[in-house]
Amino acid sequence: MERSTPGAINAGRVTLGAILLTLGLLMLLNRAGYVDVDVMRLFPGAVLIAIGITRMVLGSSDRAAPRGPSPIVHGLWLTTVGAWLIVNLLHLFGLTFRTSWPLLLIAGGAFIVARAQEK
Repeated sequence: MERSTPGAINAGRVTLGAILLTLGLLMLLNRAGYVDVDVMRLFPGAVLIAIGITRMVLGSSDRAAPRGPSPIVHGLWLTTVGAWLIVNLLHLFGLTFRTSWPLLLIAGGAFIVARAQEK
């Protein structure tokens, strides 16, 4: 079992804190009347955005194994998918899951190209 050093950042706790912070902020905005949406419908997208931002800010927790996408690319992908979910659930810009799925394919292709460029 690994011991955490006093200055080490626990990525799991930071992610959980970011998720709770995002959920609380959404509920506060709903209660204050700034937004009129069912906050729990936005929860999956908000969770993905919180995880993505945490991944970008903290970077990789496992420096020994550099496999997989960089923390920035991975975090941007999670944030993009979370934003796509929220846009669809709120029907912003008239988008629905049926009409906007090609945007997710375009974003996926862009991230595949970005990942290929970083190696």
